[in-house]
Amino acid sequence: MIIQYFELSSDRPDQPHMLGFESYSGIQETLIALEPNLSASKSLYPVFLTKRFELRASHVWRLHAIERISPELPSPAIFKIYLWPHDVTREEFLFKTMRKNPCVKIHKLIRQGTLVEVDFGFVQQVARASSEVRSNKRYMDTVLFGEMHKRRLAVVTKVISKHIVQVAPVTSSELPEKDKSSFMINRNLLSEMPRYKHSEKNCTVLCSMLQSVSTQRVLPPMSIHRGSVGRNPNYAIVLKGSDKSALKEALVHAVGSANYIPAQDLMDLKKAFSEAETSILTQSAALNAYKSKVRDFDTLQRLAQRWAESMGLTLSEEIAFQEALDAENGL
Repeated sequence: MIIQYFELSSDRPDQPHMLGFESYSGIQETLIALEPNLSASKSLYPVFLTKRFELRASHVWRLHAIERISPELPSPAIFKIYLWPHDVTREEFLFKTMRKNPCVKIHKLIRQGTLVEVDFGFVQQVARASSEVRSNKRYMDTVLFGEMHKRRLAVVTKVISKHIVQVAPVTSSELPEKDKSSFMINRNLLSEMPRYKHSEKNCTVLCSMLQSVSTQRVLPPMSIHRGSVGRNPNYAIVLKGSDKSALKEALVHAVGSANYIPAQDLMDLKKAFSEAETSILTQSAALNAYKSKVRDFDTLQRLAQRWAESMGLTLSEEIAFQEALDAENGL
């Protein structure tokens, strides 16, 4: 089995140049790049692979096509892989940024809500000596079908260490409206990134698919930086306002705590309880004061009644006499 690699160039697209080849002896199968096979309703996403060739500065390549040639004994099966060189000179991953600036702490660059791009890698396929291709389902040390893959936008949910970051990946796929562990990013924020500014697709954050990734996979998204489009190593694009609140709420639902009380609501409840408690204490003090006055009035009533009896009058007669006397004196 032979794997051949060819470079394509825009000036001579019909004349691919061989970069090198891998020859296998005694090996029945090996891993090669997988061309995305999506339905017609979806666009094909670019697939990249890393390979060092002699006399070539590029080490990241974009997959163009794979051609299979069946074996005709004694000739082996041949897989021809056609590639475009991919320029990564302007791409600086977070690990490199930290290494260049050892005095800068990672928490100063990224925090919960920071938007980043993450290279999750790509699903590969198995190339067999018979020229057949199969899934890589037995290769547990690779990215498998259904797992998070390709380079995509993501939102930082937690900085675990200076080497590990937890992120929630972003997808443009439609999700059920009842999925409370996800939320859509505000279009105003997306407009800061040219790639998403004019896209009609929504960007949904998947807090149910949290991933812990190395800082060697993380880089800033393309944005308007210093008057032009580039990657800002200061990671300036961050969720704000309602998006920030939506992230926290989605994270709570993602871990299964659906019946929770938001922090602000809890603070409001505590404040209302404290105010009610103060009001109760104030009213209780006023009530005790009124009770004391009532006891004084009862004492005065008994005193007045004994006074009236000593004068040979009833209490009502004595009160009537006193009211007449007060009226006479202008009181």
